Amino acid sequence: MRIAVVGAGIGGLALAAGLQARGADVVVLESSPTLRSGGTAITMAPNALRALESLGYADALAQHPYTVSSDVAAQRSPDGRTLTLLPSEIVSRVRVMPREELHLMLASQVTAGRIRLGCRVDSVSTAGTVRFTDGNGAARTWAFDLVVGADGSRSAVRRAWPNDPGLQDAGYSAWRAITREPVDLTGPDGLAAAGETWGDGTRFGFAPLADGRAYWFAVQTNSVVHRHDDERHLPSTQLLSRLADRFAHWHAPIPQLISATDPEDMHFTRATELAADLPTFSQGRLVLIGDAAHAMTPNLGQGGAQALEDAATLAICLDHLLTDPPGLVNSDRLRRALDRYDTLRQPRIREMARLARTLGTVAHLRMPGAAALRNLTLRMLPDSRVEEPLHRIMDWRPPPPTGR
Repeated sequence: MRIAVVGAGIGGLALAAGLQARGADVVVLESSPTLRSGGTAITMAPNALRALESLGYADALAQHPYTVSSDVAAQRSPDGRTLTLLPSEIVSRVRVMPREELHLMLASQVTAGRIRLGCRVDSVSTAGTVRFTDGNGAARTWAFDLVVGADGSRSAVRRAWPNDPGLQDAGYSAWRAITREPVDLTGPDGLAAAGETWGDGTRFGFAPLADGRAYWFAVQTNSVVHRHDDERHLPSTQLLSRLADRFAHWHAPIPQLISATDPEDMHFTRATELAADLPTFSQGRLVLIGDAAHAMTPNLGQGGAQALEDAATLAICLDHLLTDPPGLVNSDRLRRALDRYDTLRQPRIREMARLARTLGTVAHLRMPGAAALRNLTLRMLPDSRVEEPLHRIMDWRPPPPTGR
């Protein structure tokens, strides 16, 4: 079976490796001239790690010691008061990886020469035809048994959908960075922990890396950002100074994390999501994974994990077809496989998108007294109310092969 994977991001690379290991002829078309990680660090929850293991990365993961160095993860108020503690049973199984290292690990499992850089996809057809411009500027048209759109929220493949909803602004923006040096992550309660702190329309999160440095992010509602001269356009040094002033009175180690960061290492993003759910992730010989299929707000930290779940599920659904000769893949059998992928992924994705959207709404409350009331409510919640949605997210396991 000949398959094109459009996009060399997390989901695309992992899927390509998993399909090749199962016998498919796979080529990855990436528009960038280099293999870029596109960010700072990523939190890999247990569901993401299971997906990677299903795709053949168990040995590679065992060689990468990117684990959270504490079993404690707390949610706090800006004065340092603990609102909730996340279950240590889950936190101890989370890995925090620099995105560059993750991309290198994923790409290392893809057959040499099968990642084509500088290839900009211009159009695709539901018959499996891809028209693209290669790295030398030459226009090419190739035919495939299946084309996978793994090319992110502004997917060129998704444009072939007659009802592509496009993107909408989620209402907040984020700055992310990795500190230039190790930072003591001991909080005001004496616990060395990862965590997230919720203020009034503003929040801050952090997690340790294996080498002692820390990954952090700051999120603010766009109404706050715009009131400060649209900070996206400020020099990075001035922006970091403003962030330092804004979080100067928040609990430790938040001010210390900002002061241990080089301005040029910060990344800015506006949070977006699909304006509406896609009714199907496949059309003819086209199928979508990751943000191309279901770009959601980043509040759960599950964007990469859901792309990997997609990749693992799609590989399993296609498994019985992957060794078929190119051009001889039965359309009816392929349609059943893609329908199964849709059936398995649609309910899960819709729940994740809804949870992420709801969490963002709660986290960015701006009405007078609303944030204080929210934080009081979080302190009073029983542990089971915190743990139950976390287990729904992180206890995912790959589906059984087709026919079982």
